[in-house]
Amino acid sequence: MEDFELGVVEAAERIRARTLKAADYAHSLLERCEALDAQLCAMVFQDSSRVLYAAKEIDRRLDSGETVGPLAGIPVGVKDIYDSAGVPTGLGIKGGTPNIPAFSAPSVESLYKAGAVLFGKTATTDRAYMDPCETRNPWDSSRTPGGSSSGSAAGVAARLFPVALGSQTGGSVIRPASFCGVVGMTLTPGRVPIDRGVLPLAPSFDMPGFFVRSVEDAEYFTVAWCGVSHLEDLDPPGAPETVFDRPVFLGFARRFLEFTDDEAAHKVLHSARSLSDHGAIVHVLKMPEIYETFMEHHPKIFAHEASRTHSKSFDANPENFSPRIAELIEIGRKVTTDEYRVALAARDTFRHAMLARLDEVDALVLPSTVGAAPDLSTTGDPTCNAPWTAIGFPAVTLPCDLTEDGLPLSMQIVGRPGGERRLLWVARFCEQALEFGCPSPL
Repeated sequence: MEDFELGVVEAAERIRARTLKAADYAHSLLERCEALDAQLCAMVFQDSSRVLYAAKEIDRRLDSGETVGPLAGIPVGVKDIYDSAGVPTGLGIKGGTPNIPAFSAPSVESLYKAGAVLFGKTATTDRAYMDPCETRNPWDSSRTPGGSSSGSAAGVAARLFPVALGSQTGGSVIRPASFCGVVGMTLTPGRVPIDRGVLPLAPSFDMPGFFVRSVEDAEYFTVAWCGVSHLEDLDPPGAPETVFDRPVFLGFARRFLEFTDDEAAHKVLHSARSLSDHGAIVHVLKMPEIYETFMEHHPKIFAHEASRTHSKSFDANPENFSPRIAELIEIGRKVTTDEYRVALAARDTFRHAMLARLDEVDALVLPSTVGAAPDLSTTGDPTCNAPWTAIGFPAVTLPCDLTEDGLPLSMQIVGRPGGERRLLWVARFCEQALEFGCPSPL
């Protein structure tokens, strides 16, 4: 196995054991990036000397016996809406002048405290909305990698780096992870703060997230990024002890098969049956009646908040905004305060109804996307992701099959807010049952 193929856990263990130097690992990834990224376009900023200096500093600290964090020497791709001190933040604005922040976002600072190495900034769509950027899908360069966390997903899939930060306001982690055939995870809002130093889109929807290539890596990175010592620390205070030596109870949200194409529906349904064959208790979960009503209101919350976020800069420089986000802002301006309040009330009702559904099961399972990656004119359809993002439910997506054209399809697992430990337990079971993994596209 080449060094660039190592995942987070294996690389971290080898670096700490001194059987792999952090600088050698970084150099292997930089060479991989130099060979592939001219075609992939996953990166928008990278300073090789900075990467190697940081990696060598980790080696020096380890060699001198200093205490280092759990991510010591692990290069991380960072979506270009997260601020890192002294590194340009471009926000995906085509032709714009990047800002160079003086301070790092707390969510990035926590990576540095854990010993991570900033590998560079990854491409995102304009202000993390739906206007496609230049990144290509490593499975097929004529296909979208998804968005808005386009470069993060494509880079992890192509083995440019073992982990990358993303964010999700509709489906901007789960969808590109699915299209690129990697593991993606969104965390409960507030689990890692993104209200400072990270560009908002629709603030009450925005969720932190990341990309890796295994559930083991997702468990390890979640613990490190959240700044806790163990998975158990992720449980909310006063939570009853969770017993994991029993069958997994899953609710299959069959309603979402109605949105998927025939091939995706067939293969995700087959994967759900495989979970049952491996001992999971799977039953069809009926969506609450309020679901349809809420999804009619969903665009009003999204557009209204996006308009409030970006109106000032849009009025100052409308020519700097790509078509889809410009249209979103204009739509949001037409949403009245009363319409917004009614929409928020519908969201609260939907959230309570889904919490009740999750009292019956450990997690929901459903398709991650409506099909495989479409062409480059779009970043894909977030129908399968938007409801859970809107109510702050964390999710994991796992590759489960390939289409006849050789493109990845994935299964989405959705858990309760604050329930990342249980969600990861379910994801680990599903990964083992599906026996698919994250094959390399290149």
